Amino acid sequence: MVLKHQGFAATLVSTLLISACGSGGSTSTADSINATDARKAAGPSVTNACALIDKSVVASVLGSGIKSAELSAVKDGAGGTEQFSQCAYTFESGKMIVVSVGQSPDNPGVEEIQKRAVSQTAIVSNTPPVKVDGVGKAALWSPDMHMLQVYLEGGRFYYINMASAGGDEAQATAVTLAHKLGA
Repeated sequence: MVLKHQGFAATLVSTLLISACGSGGSTSTADSINATDARKAAGPSVTNACALIDKSVVASVLGSGIKSAELSAVKDGAGGTEQFSQCAYTFESGKMIVVSVGQSPDNPGVEEIQKRAVSQTAIVSNTPPVKVDGVGKAALWSPDMHMLQVYLEGGRFYYINMASAGGDEAQATAVTLAHKLGA
């Protein structure tokens, strides 16, 4: 029962942190494809987070088999707003991580990214995020939420929420997954 609530919380926190967020679409089981091919095929669209990284890659990084990958919170970017989607990977152990991917209509600088991230994180946490070097254009780790926020050139971003699969190694695991996503 607790894991169900942790998974819900992970999805909720990821959704809240995406600026101008809204939900739409339906939840469905996603088919996995090769991560490199997915990034090439995805182009500017980020409406299938589950297709951006193969389930086997996620499983190997976390050392556990994946029971399901569920696509949710799909926003198509209509009207010039952000595009984004989330994929909740549920492991055979019952733990879950949520990978959110988005495309901002603008391409903010590092200072603006950090300002936005701190502001967005403050909505759900009293602990400000800390800078993480060597990942994307800018990256921040929210220690109490076990979430890595990664910002890339061109306005693309990833949020990797390790809330129910946390532990002492959560940040390092999230950074490894971000690198697997091309950050």
